[in-house]
Amino acid sequence: MVLERQTEGREERAFIFVNTHEHVSREIVLETLLDASDSGISLTDLSPGHGGIVGTRLAVEPLGVRVLRACCSSVERPVGHHPL
Repeated sequence: MVLERQTEGREERAFIFVNTHEHVSREIVLETLLDASDSGISLTDLSPGHGGIVGTRLAVEPLGVRVLRACCSSVERPVGHHPL
């Protein structure tokens, strides 16, 4: 199961993967989640016990959860400020 959340402007997204099987790992081909316009996107694993930039495939352990952050790697964006 996968849940995708994104900002209104699609600058950043999060993918949450849940493997509900008790005994079998699942492998996700990440390219199937991104379309052609996402060529400059980098995926970072934010899951506890994992970390770093992710390649083209992701394994999710039995009854496991993985969280990936997707953001544009080619353009540096300014930090947003919240009004006080």
